[in-house]
Amino acid sequence: MCVLLNETTVHVLHSDVVEKNAKELVAEEEREKRKAKKRKEKKKRRREKKKGKENENGNAIDNEDVIVAESERLAMAGYNMASREQYEQAVDYFTRAIRLIHNDHRFFGNRSFCYCQLGHFSKALKDADKAIGIAPQNPKGYYRRGEALHGLKQYKEAEQAFEKVLQLDNECDDAQQELENCRVFQLVEMGFPEKQCRASIKQFHTLQAAIDGLTSNCPLSMNKSDIFYSDEELDNSYPEFESATQHASSVLKDIKMDPSNPEGHTSLWVGNVTQKVTEKQLTALFNKYGPLLNIRLLSEKFCAFVNYRTKTAPGLAMKHLQGKEIGGDHLLIRFPNNPVAEGYQQILVKKKEVKPAPVVSTSCSKLSGPVNGNECHFWRTTGCAFSDKCRYKHVKENKGIDKKPWHKSS
Repeated sequence: MCVLLNETTVHVLHSDVVEKNAKELVAEEEREKRKAKKRKEKKKRRREKKKGKENENGNAIDNEDVIVAESERLAMAGYNMASREQYEQAVDYFTRAIRLIHNDHRFFGNRSFCYCQLGHFSKALKDADKAIGIAPQNPKGYYRRGEALHGLKQYKEAEQAFEKVLQLDNECDDAQQELENCRVFQLVEMGFPEKQCRASIKQFHTLQAAIDGLTSNCPLSMNKSDIFYSDEELDNSYPEFESATQHASSVLKDIKMDPSNPEGHTSLWVGNVTQKVTEKQLTALFNKYGPLLNIRLLSEKFCAFVNYRTKTAPGLAMKHLQGKEIGGDHLLIRFPNNPVAEGYQQILVKKKEVKPAPVVSTSCSKLSGPVNGNECHFWRTTGCAFSDKCRYKHVKENKGIDKKPWHKSS
């Protein structure tokens, strides 16, 4: 069916379409304006956020600079206090600096030094270890560690710390001196006189070589004014010294075999150790009475050195093991006396160089080995303690043939 539209109807329809299109265009334009406004606001917020971050970073940088400057100021005040030996105040300043900056090894190292001066060695060790943890290639941390361990009398560990210092800085004279001191004190703890220990370390450098030198017949390179002689080395040209030296020997003998350990030694000399006895056997025997540091077995000299960590252990071992049979012989135990007892040097006689008298030369070892081929020197002089177990030949008719008036029978 065909519908006929007059002119009026067509005009009305056209007006409606035009109006509708106009409204749609206005609505679209409004939407675009709103979108543009949102985009503009979003960009503005981004700019403001970025600007806020920049301001925040700037403030943070400024604050960090202030903190560093303050920590340096406190550390400098600590240095000044330490230089005036006001160590407690110095510790306070370094502590405040550490609270601001936690990873500066200098602050920990210098506070460790101050703690050492105050005798707080455990705290000093803790700070030294922190300094090493922060800067492991810096030798100062190891030096502070060595000082703290020395104060704690942990001489072996202190020796290792100073060795590390010299590995990192081989020109550090202070570390070299402290290293020698640690080795000397280790020898003193074993019962050797300090003066001889220092001479031995100077000559042999390492601890083990020094022990070998002290326990052998090898002479030490000591100044003549520092050399002391026992009564066995004095001849009858010095009758005025005889009573004094005999008294010294009897006192030393009693003290060196007193289980109460009046001199406070941590080591024992053990004689009559046959070549059948092993270090393992000695360890099993002596470690019952206290913690052992080490055992030095000298089979060729038929003796051993037993070194404990405490001063109570040697006396207990002497009390219970004196005369014990092992390896076919009875042990003889005494505290070390090689050759001058610590604490009794004042009653031993120093050689007077102004009197020309025959003395045993200090440039070579005393005669103690075989003579006339394979004949026992002691059998021919003072008597051999090993009797028929001696490795050298005993000729019956030569017993005591070379004994001198000043020799003492063993």
